[in-house]
Amino acid sequence: MKVGLIKLLMLASLLILTGCSSLDGTVSDTSGSAIADAQVVAVYNGGSKSTKTDANGQYALSNLGNGGDVTVTVTKEGYESTTKSSTLTGSALTLNFILNSDEPEILYGNVSGTIKDVTGTALEGVRVYHGATETSTDDKGHYTLELEVGEKVSITAELENYALNSHNVAIVEAEAATLDLTLAHIDTTVTFDVLEGANISTKGASVELGASTIVNMDGSVYEGQVTAKVSFNQVTSLAGRNVFPGDYVGVQENGEETNLQSYGFIDVTLEDASANPLRLADAATAKLTYPKDTNIETTPESIPLWYYDVKQGAWIEDGVATYDAATESYSGTVTHFTTWNLDAKFDGAALNGCIEDANGARITDAMLYISMAGNYKTKHNIDADGKFRLINAPSGVNFALRASAGTLSSEELLVTLAAGEDRTLADCLVVDQAAPAEHSIIGRLLTADGTPIANQYINIRSNGLYLGYVRTDAAGNFYNGDFIRPENNTIELSDNLYIDGSYVDYKQSFALNTLSDVTNLGTIEVKTSKIMSCVQRPDGTRDNLSGYVRIDTPYNSVGSWISIDENGAFSHTLIEDNKAHIFYAFSDDNTLTKSFTVTADKALIDMTSNCIVLDPEMIIDKNVPVSITGTDPSIFISVTYDTYFDEEYIDPYGENVLIEEDPVRAGNFKMTHNGIYNVMQTADDYALFDGTISVTIDGTVYTVTIPSSDETYEAWSGYAIELYQGNIRVIETNKEVWYGECGRGC
Repeated sequence: MKVGLIKLLMLASLLILTGCSSLDGTVSDTSGSAIADAQVVAVYNGGSKSTKTDANGQYALSNLGNGGDVTVTVTKEGYESTTKSSTLTGSALTLNFILNSDEPEILYGNVSGTIKDVTGTALEGVRVYHGATETSTDDKGHYTLELEVGEKVSITAELENYALNSHNVAIVEAEAATLDLTLAHIDTTVTFDVLEGANISTKGASVELGASTIVNMDGSVYEGQVTAKVSFNQVTSLAGRNVFPGDYVGVQENGEETNLQSYGFIDVTLEDASANPLRLADAATAKLTYPKDTNIETTPESIPLWYYDVKQGAWIEDGVATYDAATESYSGTVTHFTTWNLDAKFDGAALNGCIEDANGARITDAMLYISMAGNYKTKHNIDADGKFRLINAPSGVNFALRASAGTLSSEELLVTLAAGEDRTLADCLVVDQAAPAEHSIIGRLLTADGTPIANQYINIRSNGLYLGYVRTDAAGNFYNGDFIRPENNTIELSDNLYIDGSYVDYKQSFALNTLSDVTNLGTIEVKTSKIMSCVQRPDGTRDNLSGYVRIDTPYNSVGSWISIDENGAFSHTLIEDNKAHIFYAFSDDNTLTKSFTVTADKALIDMTSNCIVLDPEMIIDKNVPVSITGTDPSIFISVTYDTYFDEEYIDPYGENVLIEEDPVRAGNFKMTHNGIYNVMQTADDYALFDGTISVTIDGTVYTVTIPSSDETYEAWSGYAIELYQGNIRVIETNKEVWYGECGRGC
């Protein structure tokens, strides 16, 4: 009886099992690849079961009952969980799953531009980078980077013997952003023993490095010579504004942002004899001294110091500099080197608003201007909703807001904010009319064959003063209504335009129609002459030549550098001005050669059948006495040999330093080769030079006298001596005072 009962129960169980449901399937990603170790949980009437997928993304669950609903959820780290529901029927059920990644999709866009020096010359081989993504500029100074989308992406440019520059740009998906940067050549390079330290001066600023305070980047002790490269600029000069890194916004010690007013910035790099970077030791400090900026009316007792962080694209508050009335300078200490900015914070408020067109649609690419006493400051922080927020806006004073988009402008809105106030404007600024307060210009820039001169900056000046700039679009069109005041009857447009592979020095004056708010300059034709020629050795060979050509003069920054290819050929484009232009050629194995004069009077001048013939190297042995007189012991002379120089800034570190930059007051140097010998006052170009520099050539004494009443602000005083084919020419350079682009009116 018992045996029969057991058999009956076993049969009943078997019948139940054969009626149970099972579940299987696969789990994959959106590309169809299997996902292993995904958690699969099935909840059904009477319970739940779970398992994980195998290496092929497969799973299987059995004994899920013989009916009812089932809900299956699949989870995997890095993917969005997915749930499906179905009905169990007592048989096998297959459910396949596709999981979406929960990682945000990375979107990319491009940024491109041109890197130039302060003279407008394109720079090749510049390292341009953001984070780990980097590239180098080509021979035209152009670069392109593909980067992740972001509203504020920091782009940095670095080149040996130039101070770095960096700015922020918005990267938009599938769109091309443009960012051009200007690099300034290092002002001063000094080599010294690490055990002795150094006090380095440049343009009135100084960097004091203590003895044995410099180490290797890993912190280990360094022994040997240190090369320090130091530059200083003030943003009240045009050159300083062009090479200022980042925005005029800083991150304070409390983490909040503030607007900044710069009193000057210093860039310092330290290298060993092999150009490997060095740094300050962990416990060491260096002293930075900034001269007072006479173009800024206020002189606070102390001003915060800020260093530039290229990763954040922001100035970071770190330390303070105090004012010394006796020396009219600010001094403070720093613990590391990058670009250090002396910046006063604005005491202000906050202002929020929006910009829209006449139909009430928000404008996202508008320009916002703030004005006080007629000085306009451009703001670019218009977000995707056409909104803006000004932090530390001026408080306690009246200022005006105006928005501009294309050829239209809003009315000026007068605002007065209380200190600490955070105000939101009741109405948007409406861009629906021509700018009422300033004169506007429109026009189009084309080459003689009708090709648009696209994406070019053009400076605007009136009566010698810098007013602002315009930029042409892809079709060569430009518009400006932001800087030209009604009292300006004429303007001058000028810049180095990039045309046909060359930078062309463009300059043209225009009369304004003062009876109208806008002057249409019309289509401006820039006529150019393309000159094709070549260089050869005295024996007629041209193979494997290495060198360059200068047009107009080897002495000033207006002349253009032109590379010679390996076959001695070169070409260059310049304005068709019907003027005579002189060619100067240099090569690695020959010296300066003046060749022929070319008149730029037609579109193409082909001179390839009449190559410039380089002169044989001439060895000359001539001792030249040079001396300096004056009461200031910090002023001394420096003599260097080079094949060129710049009248506006003489590089004291040429190919061969003939008189070292120790306090030398008198001495002899030997002229041995054709080329340029630079003789200059050095040490402190802010000093009141009260003496003379004398050079004796073949018994003739040449002197430059600087009266003690002259303020030699940012000025070099001295000579350059050209030695060519045994003939000597003495050129006086930079005797006059230099106040920058805008004169004393800055």
